[in-house]
Amino acid sequence: IQEINDDITKKASEKMQIFEKDSSEIVDAHFSLSVDYDVVTDTDDWFTLKFMISESSGSSNLEQTFYHIDKKHYRRVTLSNLFKKDFDYVTVFSDYVYERIKEEMAASSEVMYWTKEESSYFKYEGITADQNFYFNNDGDLVIVFDKYQIAPGSMGCPEFVIPKTLYEGKLLYN
Repeated sequence: IQEINDDITKKASEKMQIFEKDSSEIVDAHFSLSVDYDVVTDTDDWFTLKFMISESSGSSNLEQTFYHIDKKHYRRVTLSNLFKKDFDYVTVFSDYVYERIKEEMAASSEVMYWTKEESSYFKYEGITADQNFYFNNDGDLVIVFDKYQIAPGSMGCPEFVIPKTLYEGKLLYN
């Protein structure tokens, strides 16, 4: 789908321009920019491409964008158009993820998320209407956050599997 190609080209070009500007202005700086992709899902029904931009300059950042194509109808699908209109997936999934965050932090002192209880500045406030997601090999919906979005960089890019029971009968695409 051309829309996806255009979006990837735009994101990569913008990052490259910033990288070239920053690396030319700072002498003896160590910068790195990596652009990559991975096919996450390729079934009869779905195709999902994960597009990644990694930046390094003393510390690192990773941005991921997931592109989904409904192969039956040959159209791009986002989280906001995946469910029936009467299903408040943002609230349901946000609450579910928050409960998993609290459970993970209670189970291990090495796990850290920015919650309202843990941080006054950074905090998990729920998913967005078009949060990154993909379907795993079991067909479960997986919500994905970028590095630093809801946790320190040491937590990487947190992912949360959403049980089918939370959205059963609510999908527009099957």
